[in-house]
Amino acid sequence: MTPTDTPGRTAPGRSRRRRALLATAAATVLAGTAAVTVNAYAAIPATPSGWSPQCSDDFTGSANALPWSNNWLLTTGTQYPNGPANFGTGEIQSYTTSTQNIGLDGSGNLKITPSTGGHRGCGPR
Repeated sequence: MTPTDTPGRTAPGRSRRRRALLATAAATVLAGTAAVTVNAYAAIPATPSGWSPQCSDDFTGSANALPWSNNWLLTTGTQYPNGPANFGTGEIQSYTTSTQNIGLDGSGNLKITPSTGGHRGCGPR
């Protein structure tokens, strides 16, 4: 019996061609997904009929500037003013106003970057 006569088996050359075809297809799919770019636009969408916006922000400003303080209150430390410790949830993180953690990117986006900042239990693990 030859490899082509065995039920459920393919000839060695056919198997290699199939693997090469699958590898090419997989590489094409991977290359296609790597080339896809998704853009998030900062423009405020149109307000639906019957609604009125209460707050909006295009986050315009220079890179690494903090968001406008008239619109945004940045909570710092480990609790809200007069609130429970650790925000009442047992959080062990600490909020800052450092532009290394929060700031505009200069292109209409708010950039939030977690970091350990030298604090235990803070930032990405």
